[in-house]
Amino acid sequence: MEEARPSIEQDGDAAALAVLEYAAGEIGLIRVQNGAALAAFTRAMQHARQAGELWLEASSRGWAAAAMAMGPTPRAEALRWLEDAEAQSATYQPYLVGWRAYILAELGRFDEARPLLTESLAQMKERGCGYR
Repeated sequence: MEEARPSIEQDGDAAALAVLEYAAGEIGLIRVQNGAALAAFTRAMQHARQAGELWLEASSRGWAAAAMAMGPTPRAEALRWLEDAEAQSATYQPYLVGWRAYILAELGRFDEARPLLTESLAQMKERGCGYR
């Protein structure tokens, strides 16, 4: 991947840059380098938005949420980021709510986390999404 980076960056194709950063984000998650993964997925979102690749933008946002929730980001900042991400999302993304509930539970704020998760699961069921 890093061998291809200079060529892709020089070409400047936003969709190709989005895919490159998405891959870098996945590698960061696999290596448990959540800060690096978050940075890469954030860049992927920006390039995907520029390219008009809504699916890739939404997918990058979801993985960025995972990196944020599992990473070194301070919890208050992560909660704000997740709320903003939900507001900016053009589609329903249940994992954004799920990661927000996760962080709230991690903070011991179960009375806030529980209804978020319950509502998200109900919306998923309404949309025909499976969950276990």
